[in-house]
Amino acid sequence: MDFKKRYAKLNKAQKQAVDTIDGPVMVIAGPGTGKTELLSVRTANILQKTDTLPENILCLTFTDSGASAMRERLTEIIGKDAYKVAVHTFHSFGTEVINQNGQYFYQGANFHAADELSSYEIMRDIFEQLDYNNPIAKKLDDEYTHLSDSLKVISELKKSGLTNDELLAILDENNAVIEKAEQLLSPIFAERINKNTASNAAKHIKTIRLSNGGVILSNVVPLSTVMADSLETATNEAISSNSTKPMTAWKSQWFQKDEKGNFVLKSRNRQIKLRALSFIYGQYLTSMQEHALYDFDDMILSAVHAMEVFDDLRFNLQEKYQYIMVDEFQDTNMVQMRILHNLTNNEVQGDTPNIMVVGDDDQAIYSFQGADISNIIDFQTNYPRAKHVVLTENYRSTADILKSARDIILQGNERLENRIDGLDKSLTANDKTTKASVFLHEAETISDERHWIVGDIKSRIKSGQKPNSIAVFTRRHHEINMLLPYFSQAGIAVNYERRDNVLELAPIKLIEQLSQLLIDLANGHHDEVNAKLPEILAHKSWNIPPLELWELSIKAYDNHKRWLDVMASTPEFAPLHNWLIQTASLIENTPLEPNVRYYYW
Repeated sequence: MDFKKRYAKLNKAQKQAVDTIDGPVMVIAGPGTGKTELLSVRTANILQKTDTLPENILCLTFTDSGASAMRERLTEIIGKDAYKVAVHTFHSFGTEVINQNGQYFYQGANFHAADELSSYEIMRDIFEQLDYNNPIAKKLDDEYTHLSDSLKVISELKKSGLTNDELLAILDENNAVIEKAEQLLSPIFAERINKNTASNAAKHIKTIRLSNGGVILSNVVPLSTVMADSLETATNEAISSNSTKPMTAWKSQWFQKDEKGNFVLKSRNRQIKLRALSFIYGQYLTSMQEHALYDFDDMILSAVHAMEVFDDLRFNLQEKYQYIMVDEFQDTNMVQMRILHNLTNNEVQGDTPNIMVVGDDDQAIYSFQGADISNIIDFQTNYPRAKHVVLTENYRSTADILKSARDIILQGNERLENRIDGLDKSLTANDKTTKASVFLHEAETISDERHWIVGDIKSRIKSGQKPNSIAVFTRRHHEINMLLPYFSQAGIAVNYERRDNVLELAPIKLIEQLSQLLIDLANGHHDEVNAKLPEILAHKSWNIPPLELWELSIKAYDNHKRWLDVMASTPEFAPLHNWLIQTASLIENTPLEPNVRYYYW
């Protein structure tokens, strides 16, 4: 065991976190402060100082790579017992709970994880059964326009820990809030905004705040609170600045005119669509069960609801996992927070459960997956006796980099430093060897910025710096794509790697479009074929000169004919016309690949 040597290398704050074994602890760990090492050494310390077994310790992280890294470090410290410690991502933990406690799930049936295609097909079957007047049942080119979005929203609802029944209950509460708010505010905002609008609206803030019938779930902020807070901010700004602009902006954000010209809350339209979605959500859950399937989000949601419905399951899990540690806590979403709440809501431990979370509110990156930054901000509220440990020694960056980064992050408002008195997250550089400098260059336009970046790199290379020692970072891929022509023009070779969804690649999209056109042609859907042909023929893979394509379009338009008919009588396009007709006649018995392979333009 290498525990003593590893422990001796820890700094003072890290040792404090490792030694604080009992009760709730929040470790605020900035970037590069050694949190993975801390978690591993603390696990070993728990095993040394208590009679806890390795399998009674639960370590939760967010990625498979993070779980593997933690397991590897544990192995170095405590040996083979590391494989007995429960190291999981939240999803793998949910899956293990389901697999090991099958009697609580799906009536004990043997369910399997669904792939994206299975989920899509189940959802499409549901959409096929919807009434034509359903607000989300619209179709375009034989595709349901809201199907993909519905799957995304259902995923977001699951990440929030909401079932379809809970969603309906929230929508009922929202309707009551909307009715009351419109009754009070519509007459005010129907008039022209003036200096008295703010004071008139402010009189109703308290009533709106109390219009919610009751909080359905503790982790869902009521519409009444959101609306009241927003209106309070606007009215305060308007009164303090003696300006009508804040009230005009609030009116634009919240109100719109209906078909009768009345001012109504925009939330009404969203309510209607969400209510329609709640039915689809319920049907989706039922159909998944009928097919003995569960999707990615169910791995956590099913575990959460089983823990809340079956007391004995929750008690058994609380008894099993006596110490819980969570990495990257700032990236937890609401349903993941409910897992932690259920595991720590133990009458025996009261308000001092043995849970340690490690995170940094300034490093939240998973908001696109439903992460809720309020989980780390409100940890002290949920666990009022929690102890705080702040890691400020950075082992990754130099002082200049840390200072520049802090100057930027201090511009944020919703931060722990603004919530906890005396908290200082300023990082100090522990690495004394590496030299680095940071400076800011401001350009007037984005084009000027790109010219400057490439020009600066060209100068560095010319002065002898190796090109492979230079890196350019951007927030999004499209920003790199916009830079590439500048590098090309400057004659600078670049190495750019990214992961792409193969189904989004241009050749695959063309094959998909071509396949659908051939199916429409075989089924006699000539209007659809005529609509799809222009886009398909414009693809560069056909090598059709733009002038020829334009002349083809003019012939079709002037003679009131379909494109395919004009192609048959046009020598340049006749071979392609014949191939399309021939291939369409074979689609029921022949794969597309052999036909495409032997066609050339």
